[in-house]
Amino acid sequence: MIHALTLLGILLVAAPLASYIPLATLAAILFVVAYNMGEWKEIGAIFQMDFAAISVWLVTFALTVFADLTVAVGVGSRWPRCSTFTASPIRPQSLL
Repeated sequence: MIHALTLLGILLVAAPLASYIPLATLAAILFVVAYNMGEWKEIGAIFQMDFAAISVWLVTFALTVFADLTVAVGVGSRWPRCSTFTASPIRPQSLL
């Protein structure tokens, strides 16, 4: 609870100061954070998978860029189950 109150206090004090930061600076910070979050080494492994996995990844990636993240996650998580691809089903690991 103390963490939430501390964050609330910082937000209330620092929020008016954020209006002085140029939007180009905020965009650059967002770009750097997004770039650092990317797991770029994994892309090579994705392209070595079967056609179904590659197509789901490409469609989800394109929808994330051109539509919305929530749309991309919805389509990317439902499309393999609804498609006619013969990919092996994804089985969640047991918690036991």
